[in-house]
Amino acid sequence: MNGSDRFGRSKYRGLGWDKNYSKKPWKIQLYTRKGPKTGSSQVYIGNFASEEAAAVAYDAAAFQLRGAAAVLNFPETYFTPGKGEYL
Repeated sequence: MNGSDRFGRSKYRGLGWDKNYSKKPWKIQLYTRKGPKTGSSQVYIGNFASEEAAAVAYDAAAFQLRGAAAVLNFPETYFTPGKGEYL
């Protein structure tokens, strides 16, 4: 399980282990926050064969959904270190 623990939890944010999908076991789901009366909704992104590919896809979806407020696995992909701003 490549970097995950024995319970199928990933070392990356936003990934889950789908035991029913053996060829692409890493599943990504994001939750969107809405108003206090509407609650949140779940957005299914997809299943991926490798943990790293799923983490990159999570970052892309989270950044698109939340912009600069997104907490990313690889922030250096979206953040310019010397300038302190997002790409």
